[in-house]
Amino acid sequence: MKKKNKKIAMIVCMVTGVCLLGGAVAANYSTANGYDVYKKAVKGLVGRDNYTMDVSLKLALDGNTLSETHTYEQADAPNGMSCLLEENKGISDDYYYRSEDHNQDNINYMVYTNTYKNEDGEKETNTHGNAWNYAADDPDRSLGSLNISRNEDETMKKVMRVVELAADTFVGDLKNNIVYVSGDDTQSTYEINLDYIQIPEIVNAGLSAIFSMEYGTAQQNGYEPSNEFQMLGKDPIVRSASMTFTVDNEGRLLANHGTASMVGIGMDGTEHELTIEANLEMSNYGTTTVERFDPSTMPEDTSYYDRDAQQSYHVQFDSDGNIVYKEAAESVG
Repeated sequence: MKKKNKKIAMIVCMVTGVCLLGGAVAANYSTANGYDVYKKAVKGLVGRDNYTMDVSLKLALDGNTLSETHTYEQADAPNGMSCLLEENKGISDDYYYRSEDHNQDNINYMVYTNTYKNEDGEKETNTHGNAWNYAADDPDRSLGSLNISRNEDETMKKVMRVVELAADTFVGDLKNNIVYVSGDDTQSTYEINLDYIQIPEIVNAGLSAIFSMEYGTAQQNGYEPSNEFQMLGKDPIVRSASMTFTVDNEGRLLANHGTASMVGIGMDGTEHELTIEANLEMSNYGTTTVERFDPSTMPEDTSYYDRDAQQSYHVQFDSDGNIVYKEAAESVG
């Protein structure tokens, strides 16, 4: 259920991006409405079962990097294969998180690596693995973050419609700011650039409410707000936002790059700036081939949940995915 909710949230966030940074596509993209082109491209991502996706997100405060997140995914659901790699780096090398998620032969293999400073101030790295089997015809399961299961289909259609209507209302005349930049017979690029005056008032009002709630919660629970909240104060605003995107001649999204700048007066009485940079690259629609994962490389600390037996084990696999060592663990009812 956790993976399902995460997937729905991811899809909704991408569609909501239309109204945060933002029909049929005409044969000549240079004369098409940029907003409609983008909306169709984003909606076209939902339900994809074969693709390669590369996503990165970077946060910086006053020019100093706070965190960097990178996600790389290959999905080939028709052949029962997928691979999802995620990395997260903190302000320094003291924090690093990496996860791998592989699906093949109706088994899900997950490997987690976490590097952090322990109580003695020493750097420590822990790696562990989880694996579990599943039914190929499970109506609640699908491979790929953009893909949806049979049971999700109707719900997702309704959610998409609500989000689309909200986006159309929210964006309003801003859709005219999305302009054609360049293109050829294979692809076209659009962009939008907004300054403070063009940012919808509801965005800054929402930020003020969120930051004020953080301060209220922190005060109520007796802790200091996080560094970002302290540096931006209670009433930050979006100073600027820009986005470029590229679609192919079929209207499919190939690239999406967005930046935003938030400024506020911090608790130290001076102005600070938080910048957000997000990048999305899509490729190999319908032609992605996922390299097989070698299960024998799973960590020694690997837990395996046998769905049929409803039993957990500590296991080791060979390269074909056969269990060569198994020790019973806690039973799961």
